[in-house]
Amino acid sequence: MKFSYSNVSTFGTCPYKWYLNYIEHLKTIPETNPDNALWLGLGLHKGIECGVEAGIAEYKSHFNMLTDSHINWIMQLEYQIPKVIELLPEGGEHELEIKFGDFIGYADYVCGDTLYDFKFSNNIDNYLNSPQLSIYKYHLEKVRPDIKINHLKYVFVPKIQIRQKLKAKPPETIQEFRMRLREHLEASEIKIVEVPYDSSSITDFQEACQYLNTCKEFPKTPSRLCNWCQYKLYCESNGEIDYNIL
Repeated sequence: MKFSYSNVSTFGTCPYKWYLNYIEHLKTIPETNPDNALWLGLGLHKGIECGVEAGIAEYKSHFNMLTDSHINWIMQLEYQIPKVIELLPEGGEHELEIKFGDFIGYADYVCGDTLYDFKFSNNIDNYLNSPQLSIYKYHLEKVRPDIKINHLKYVFVPKIQIRQKLKAKPPETIQEFRMRLREHLEASEIKIVEVPYDSSSITDFQEACQYLNTCKEFPKTPSRLCNWCQYKLYCESNGEIDYNIL
């Protein structure tokens, strides 16, 4: 098995979820909510690499129909993608595949001696404590001796999470809401934050991969994160509720 950072992180969160995903290979019906973090992230990444229209097309491709809520999120992508592109140095490489030993990963953007990772999120503190970029740096330099990474940087693109005031008197129209959304976007700030390289995280990651290669027990680990798990109903019903399993 090839191990990615998200693969190992999933096991740390819940071994049973890891088992269902990577051993049983249970696929679920994709969520179609407009604020789906995966689809928004893919749209953002595609847009930064290939332009706004490509990013929006990527986001839209995951839905059979578009509602006003989808259009609101498209507005955010349309506004933020050019801002990110403006902040990044030109001439780098997007989506570098990293395969070394048991590891597989993709570096969002590498330019000169800097590795960038894009996050469409407001949860900055969670990522600042993550060893993800250190692990990417180590393995990238193994497969690309021509690259020497001296700087690890997250690019945090804020999500504007406001709601239309439908209970106001009179209710806020969609046009009024989008004007307010635009104001929030203009007041928002994209943050580029550098994090230090943590060599100890490499040993921890390698030991985790070795453990997963021989692991035989996959206990359930209930937490608040269960609310966002695609296997929540299947897990809690011990496999009896499986209508969202493909």
